[in-house]
Amino acid sequence: MVKAAYTGLNPIRPMQGFTYTWNGERTYFPDFYIESLDLYVEVKGYETDRDRAKWLHFPKKLCIIKAAEIKKIRQGSFATLA
Repeated sequence: MVKAAYTGLNPIRPMQGFTYTWNGERTYFPDFYIESLDLYVEVKGYETDRDRAKWLHFPKKLCIIKAAEIKKIRQGSFATLA
């Protein structure tokens, strides 16, 4: 079990979608939003061209947690969100 390093952040599922282009116009919903940091969070073990299209013009602050960060979280050594 991963020990919570950040308390009181209260991540929520974003209700607002963000438009991006990938084989037409699509809508992207990041995994979480942390209101107290005004930060969107995407958890992604690996990335694809489609993911890069989502993130390229994302208009807000976005933290992308990839495989290396997931490993650190599992080890209890993840140190930052941004």
